[in-house]
Amino acid sequence: MSVAAGPRRPPGRPKQPPPTVVPSPRVERLARELSSGPDATARFWEEVRHEGTPLVEPAEAVEERVVTFLWRDPGGAAAGERTVALLANKLTDPSVWQESRLERLAGTDVWHRSYLMRADWRATYQLAVADQGEGEVEGPAAGPMSRWRGLVAAAGHDPLNPERFPARDGGAELSVVALREAPAQPWCEERPEVESGVVRETTIESGALGEARRLWVRKPVRPGPAGLLVLLDGEDWVGRLGAPAILDNLEAEGRIAPLVAVMVDSLDRERRWRDLACAPDFIEFLSAELVPWVGARRDLDRRRTTIAGQSLGGLTALCAATRAPDVWGGAIAQSSSLWLAPEGDGDGVGWDFREIAERPPTGTRLRIEVGLQEWILLADHRRLRDLLAEAGVTVDYVEYEGGHDAICWRGGLAEALLDLSPADAG
Repeated sequence: MSVAAGPRRPPGRPKQPPPTVVPSPRVERLARELSSGPDATARFWEEVRHEGTPLVEPAEAVEERVVTFLWRDPGGAAAGERTVALLANKLTDPSVWQESRLERLAGTDVWHRSYLMRADWRATYQLAVADQGEGEVEGPAAGPMSRWRGLVAAAGHDPLNPERFPARDGGAELSVVALREAPAQPWCEERPEVESGVVRETTIESGALGEARRLWVRKPVRPGPAGLLVLLDGEDWVGRLGAPAILDNLEAEGRIAPLVAVMVDSLDRERRWRDLACAPDFIEFLSAELVPWVGARRDLDRRRTTIAGQSLGGLTALCAATRAPDVWGGAIAQSSSLWLAPEGDGDGVGWDFREIAERPPTGTRLRIEVGLQEWILLADHRRLRDLLAEAGVTVDYVEYEGGHDAICWRGGLAEALLDLSPADAG
C-alpha cells in the first residue's frame, strides 16, 4: 500500500492551543525608565548585547519561562510602519498571525514579543522584517498564507543571537533557542580530539528502483562486527545534521557499539515525496537490496539493524519495520507524517493504523518521538503509541517540548541509539 498523490501538506488546522503571549518584565521596566531620558534604551540594548536573545525571565510557574524575542530597528524610533514577525518552528503559524507579530515599544527602536514557554523548550526560528506594502506581506487583500509566504521570503537569522543552525537546501540561516532545561545534546558537535570514522560517497544499483541511488557510508573506527544504521534523507544527515560526528562521539565514549551508517540520498523534492510515501519499491530497495549489499561488505550484527527517519522518513521507517520485521531489529520514527492517507482512501485515515494493527512489528524495537508543539501530529502519535502497546510491540515513546524541527531530531537520534544500540550489545 502506498500513499496517494494528494495534497502535499498537512491539514490546514489552526494552531491549537495558540501561543500564550505575555508581557515581559524587562520590557515593562524599560517602558517605565523611558521618562528618565534617551539613555534608557541604549542601556537596554547594551544589556541585551551582553546577554543575547531571546531574553529568558522567570514565570509564575517554576516549570515555565517568559521568552522575549527582540529586533532593533535600524531606522530608530522614527522609522516608518513595518511588519516584524517571528517564524519559530511550530510556535508561530499563519493561523495565529497576530500572535506571531512583534510590536514596537512606543517612541523607541525596540520591537518585542514575549511568550510563556515550558522551561525545556528548544526550537529554531527566524525574524522577518518588511516595510508596509512590501511584497505579499501586507495589504487588505492578503490572506494568512499570502502574508506568511512573504514573511518566509524576507526571513533571516536573529542578529542578536550567536547560536545558529543551517537551513535545509541552503536557505537563510536559522537561529536557535534552547532553554536551560531543554534536553542536553552533548553528542552533536564535532570534537577535534575524537577520531572520525571514514565517510565515503558511493552508489548502489537497485533493481527495485530501476536506477542507481547515491549513498554516503560511514564506517566505524573500530574493526570487527558492527550494527547497521540506515538514515533516510541522507543528504541532510551527512551534512548539516552531523550524523558522522554523533556516531564518532558516542563510539569514542563507549556509549554505543560500532555502527555502519548508510545515509540514503532523497535526490529531489519530487522523488522524496514519492519514495518516502511508503512506496513499495523503495521499501523493497531498503529491506531486500540495501541491507544485503552492506552485509556483503561488512560483518554485520543483525540484531542491531536499525532504520531511522523524520517526517515522511519517519513514516517510511514505520512502514519498513511493519513490512520487513525480519530485517529491521529497530526503527526510529521522529515526527512521522501520520496525516498522509493511503492510495484510494478518501476518509483521510492514515495507512499506518490499519497496516500496523493487522501485522504489528512485534520483533522490532521502535523509538517514536513527536514534539508537543506539533498540533497536527500529536494526537495521531498518541493513538499509534496506544495501538502498538496493545499489540505487544516494544515502544520507547517520547514527547519533547519542540516542533517539527531538525535541531530536536538530531539530539533525539543520539538518545535513541543509546537505547537501541548500547555498547554492551556488541
